Amino acid sequence: MKPLRRLTNLLAACAVAAVALIQPALAADLAQDPFITDNTQRQHYEPGGKYHLFGDPRGSVSDRTGKINVIQDYTHQMGNLLIQQAAIQGNLGYTVRFSGHGHEEHAPFDNHAADSASEEKGNVDDGFTVYRLNWEGHEHHPADAYDGPKGGNYPKPTGARDEYTYHVNGTARSIKLNPTDTRSIRQRIFDNYNNLGSNFSDRADEANRKMFEHNAKLDRWGNSMEFVNGVAAGALNPFISAGEALGIGDILYGTRYAIDKAAMRNIAPLPAEGKFAAIGGLGSAAGFEKNTREAVDRWIQENPNAAETVEALVNVLPFAKVKNLTKAAKPGKAAVSGDFSKSYTCSFHGSTLVKTADGYKAIAHIQAGDRVLSKDEASGETGYKPVTARYGNPYQETVYIEVSDGIGNSQTLISNRIHPFYSDGKWIKAEDLKAGSRLLSESGKTQTVRNIVVKPKPLKAYNLTVADWHTYFVKGDKAETEGVWVHNDCPTKLKPTERYNRQTHYGGSQTDGARAQAARQAGEGKPCPTCGRIQIFGTKTAPSPQHEPPLVKHYYEHGGHSMSNADRAKHARESIKGTQCLTCQRKEGAMMSRYSREQAKKHGL
Repeated sequence: MKPLRRLTNLLAACAVAAVALIQPALAADLAQDPFITDNTQRQHYEPGGKYHLFGDPRGSVSDRTGKINVIQDYTHQMGNLLIQQAAIQGNLGYTVRFSGHGHEEHAPFDNHAADSASEEKGNVDDGFTVYRLNWEGHEHHPADAYDGPKGGNYPKPTGARDEYTYHVNGTARSIKLNPTDTRSIRQRIFDNYNNLGSNFSDRADEANRKMFEHNAKLDRWGNSMEFVNGVAAGALNPFISAGEALGIGDILYGTRYAIDKAAMRNIAPLPAEGKFAAIGGLGSAAGFEKNTREAVDRWIQENPNAAETVEALVNVLPFAKVKNLTKAAKPGKAAVSGDFSKSYTCSFHGSTLVKTADGYKAIAHIQAGDRVLSKDEASGETGYKPVTARYGNPYQETVYIEVSDGIGNSQTLISNRIHPFYSDGKWIKAEDLKAGSRLLSESGKTQTVRNIVVKPKPLKAYNLTVADWHTYFVKGDKAETEGVWVHNDCPTKLKPTERYNRQTHYGGSQTDGARAQAARQAGEGKPCPTCGRIQIFGTKTAPSPQHEPPLVKHYYEHGGHSMSNADRAKHARESIKGTQCLTCQRKEGAMMSRYSREQAKKHGL
C-alpha cells in the first residue's frame, strides 16, 4: 500500500497547488530582463570591463558616444512554455585621454580585435535566460595624439589620447514554464467526469504500446525508459481515473504541464550554447507553425532518449526505485521488439570540419545562426544556409572512413554508424559504405572510399539541423581534400513513400540492353544455376538475364527507394549478373510479386 499512499499524498498536494495553475503569469519583455540589460551595459567594453579587448588604459575615459539597444523580437506561448527572443545591437565610441606623451615617444598605431561570449542563468522552475554576443573593436592612436611641441614629422599635436570604437551584436533568448489552463476547478471536475471512461481506455492503450512495441526512433536506453513509462502508466491508470473523478487528475495529466516540464529538464543540462540553440529552435518553429504544440512535440522527438529518461524519472520516483524498473525494461521489451541497436540520431566526431561562410569550422563549435554550405538534393543548387540547431549524443561504436580524391590527397572521417553520405546517386549510411564507394565533393568532383573500420569505441558526436535543404559538407580535421556531402537527417528516406513500380522506377527490366544480350550469350548451353537444366534459347529453359539483387529487393532493402529514377535505371542496366532458365525466372517473378505486396503492406503503401 505504500505506493498508493505516496500517490494519494501527491494528488492531494497537487489539489492544494491548483490555484497556482489557474492563471498564466504575465511575462515582462525579455528586453527588460535585468540579467540582459546588466550584461549589455557600455562599461563592459571600456578599460577594466569584461568585454574590453585592448589591455590596460593609459588614462581616463571621456567623449562617450553611442549605446547598445536591446529590442524585443518575439514572444511565443507554446503550450505551457513561454519563449522570448531579443536582439542586441549597438555601436560604442570613447576616448582615453592621458598626458606626458611627447613626439619623442609617440608612434601612431591601429589595433583590431574581436571576440564572442555566451552566458546563462536559471533553472527548470524559474526558466532559463541565455545570451550570445559578438563584438569587434578598433583601437586607434592618431598621428596628432601627442603632447608638447610639434615634432617627428607628425601633424600639430591635439592631445595624447587613444580612440576606441566597438560594434556589438547578439541575441538574448529565454524560456520558462507559463501554465495556460485557466479552467476553474468546477469545470475541470465536470470535464473529467464526463470523459472518465474514454480517458481510461486511451491510457490503457498507450501504456500497452509503450511496453510492448519497439520504437525505432529510440536507442536501447530510450526504449527501456519508454518501457518504464508504460509500466508506470499502466499501474497508475486506475488511480488516475479515480483522481479525475475527484477533479485533480487533469491537473497532473490533462494540461500537458508535465510534458512541458520534461522539455525544460531536457534543456537544463545543456551548456549555454546548447540552451541558446535549443530555445532558438523552439522559437523559430513556433513562429512558423500554426499549431505551436506540434513544434514542442517535434523538438522533444529530436531528443527522444533524454525526454523518455526525464519522463521515466517523473513517473517512477514516487512509486519505486528507477533501477528496478529499468532492470525489468530491457528483457521485457527486448523479448517483444528484438534489436535495439539503431540510434535515433546521426553524428560526427566533434573535430570534424564543416564548410561555413567563414571557412571550415569544427562541428562542435558550430552555433545556431552560422551559415553552412548546403546543396539542394532536388535542384542541385548549392548555397549557404543557416544552422537552426546543433546537438550531441554519445555512442558506443565509432566508424572510421578513409577517403581519397584520386590525386594523392586523403582524409579520414569519423562518425557513428548511421550518418548518411551521398554515394553513387543515393544516401547510404556510414556503416554500409564499401571500398570503392564514391562520395560527392563540394566542387562536384568525387572522392573514393578506401577503407571502412567500425570499432567498439565510445564516441561523443555532433550533428546539425540545416534550414531548407538539410544537407552540409564535412571533412576530417587533418584532411587534405575537400568536404563531402552529407545529410542532417538520419537515416534519410529510410522508409519508402510509394509502391515499387518496375516501369516507373527502373525504366523497365532493362533486359534488352547490351549487358543483357551478353549475359544471354554467356548463359546459352550452360546449366541453370537454380535448377541445373541446360539453358537453350527458344525453349522453356532459355537463358534469362537476372538482376542481383532483384530490382524489387533493391528498391525496398538496398536504398533504391531513395534514388532518383535516372539513377535507378542506371542501376538496373549495370546490375545484371548472369542468367537463369526462363522457367526458374518465372517462378522467381511470382515470388517477387508476393514479396512486393508484402513490402507495400508493411510500409503502409
